Amino acid sequence: MKREEVTEQQFPLGVFPVFFREYIQECNKTLGFSVDYMGCSLLWLTSLAVGNTIKVSPKTGYVDICSVWIAVVGSPGVGKTPSVKAIIRPLMDLNYDMIENYNQSRKEYDEAIKKDKKSELPEPIRSQMVVGDITLESLADIHQNRPQGIGVFKDELAGWFKDMNKYNKNGGGIVTGK
Repeated sequence: MKREEVTEQQFPLGVFPVFFREYIQECNKTLGFSVDYMGCSLLWLTSLAVGNTIKVSPKTGYVDICSVWIAVVGSPGVGKTPSVKAIIRPLMDLNYDMIENYNQSRKEYDEAIKKDKKSELPEPIRSQMVVGDITLESLADIHQNRPQGIGVFKDELAGWFKDMNKYNKNGGGIVTGK
């Protein structure tokens, strides 16, 4: 059997609105950022924005949510991180603001509780859209406060795999020979 020859393909930017297409093309032209890495990052960001709000029914009686997993792979120094961050920076800024707002609210709440055991302030709830350095247990806790979904962003794929076993004596169910 003869294998099909693979030819270089461009990311199908036509799937995005004009604003995003032009932004990606301009970043590619002026900064040398990868169209492929930026396009994949925009797909991930879009999936995070949609979250669990849309469900699919691939067959009668079965409804499920869609999850998008993207791993951007390339040789060291090809510009993966700058290309990805050019797309997700607004999301990361918003996520940072959510964390800062929680930290401030938590501080105010804790001070109010110290002064008056029956403070009228509601206990703040930690919510964020993106996590990075996290255990699976912590991810589950954060997901309870954001049922529409959480994005996991790791700068290195190896770090994502390592997080799956973090703080788990038995390696998260992965069986290894001894």
